[in-house]
Amino acid sequence: GLDVAISPRFAASVDAVAQTEGEDYTIDHENGTVTFAVDPGEATATADFSIYEGFVPNNETFYGTLDGNGYAITNLHINRPNDSYVGLLEENDGTIRDLTFTDADVTGYYKVGVLVGENDEGTIWDVTVGGVVRGRDEDIGGLVGQNREDAIVSTVVSSVAVRGYSDVGGIAGSNDGTILDSSSSGTATGQSGQVGGISGNSYGVIADSFATGEITGSAELGGLVGYCYQCTIVNAYAEGDV
Repeated sequence: GLDVAISPRFAASVDAVAQTEGEDYTIDHENGTVTFAVDPGEATATADFSIYEGFVPNNETFYGTLDGNGYAITNLHINRPNDSYVGLLEENDGTIRDLTFTDADVTGYYKVGVLVGENDEGTIWDVTVGGVVRGRDEDIGGLVGQNREDAIVSTVVSSVAVRGYSDVGGIAGSNDGTILDSSSSGTATGQSGQVGGISGNSYGVIADSFATGEITGSAELGGLVGYCYQCTIVNAYAEGDV
């Protein structure tokens, strides 16, 4: 896999993102290139950077390691209301860690999240997300649209306001995998049902986590999970209005 670290430079207008195994992970834009550099030593600048004006992720699965080194991506703006698997990355089978998103604004159709549309077999930890996520269908989450059965989300803090049709959650729209040591304070709103503070529905594990945001929908609502089918919840609680 590709090991990358953020080189925090400013991106004025991003058009595309491309990852080729064995090469740098780069975001190309009209004023040059923002590089997620292979050498972590290159990530020495103190400024964070912005990504906005219609960012379009690639349509490939990410297999590498994205180490944010504590930097923030601000103003991530994705407006793809007719597209599915929408986020900074469409699908993750790699490791993403130590990264913050501030004032993200992400709109998609199905499987929508600030970081990734679908966390397939990936691991995500020490990530903070804030902003707004909107989806027109299901699996709409603050961090990931869907957290699949072999995927792990850990030590995530979400303050994202999430809105979708169904399967809407503050961290994941749906969770078949594992969510640990995480929290959500944003609102979750579903036009239909299965809306929860951590995940809209869960067939997996949620442990050592809590949610405080307001939950709104028409059916199958929960402060933590809207719909739990043979799921496991351990040492978790919710305080938000439902």
